[in-house]
Amino acid sequence: MDLVKQIQGISYSLVFGFTFTFIYSLINRLFYKYHKRIFRLILQIVIGIIFGYLYYLGLLVINNGVVRIYFIISMVIGYVLYLSLIHISEPTR
Repeated sequence: MDLVKQIQGISYSLVFGFTFTFIYSLINRLFYKYHKRIFRLILQIVIGIIFGYLYYLGLLVINNGVVRIYFIISMVIGYVLYLSLIHISEPTR
């Protein structure tokens, strides 16, 4: 795999991790007060499956669907980056 495809894969993973965390937390906030826990659990599983499939489709376009360890690390960095931005922007209580 050439350097351009690696950079594209890392960038895609970083943005995907950030975006996935944003949408997941948004949906979780919307259904937080919903009292049926099984519905929230099923919804979270379905969202995870859909986003996993979308991630694979993006990698399929970039580099024939090869998942490298540094793509996963980049996705985790995007996740942590989003959580740290949320933590900074929340007012202190």
